[in-house]
Amino acid sequence: MPSILNLETREIYHVIQVPGNMINWVFAKFNIQRLVSDQHPHDIEWEDSTPCGMFNSDDNLVLVQDQGVAFDIEYFTRGGGILNWTRIQR
Repeated sequence: MPSILNLETREIYHVIQVPGNMINWVFAKFNIQRLVSDQHPHDIEWEDSTPCGMFNSDDNLVLVQDQGVAFDIEYFTRGGGILNWTRIQR
């Protein structure tokens, strides 16, 4: 089920349709690192990930198809990572 991540409040919630005016949303590919393993303090493992979704820069919202991806983006940005994204032409 599609989920929205509010990058200011860190809230993640499910949606049925894109909220607001579609003009504010762009298709985007996000460049993040996803946590693969954190079993031991010395065995933290990350991998590069480029999930796709939609971005609303006016409201600082990210819309992705899967809640797990929303959690990956939230965790990455909470840890100090900067959310880099590229516009995808559709």
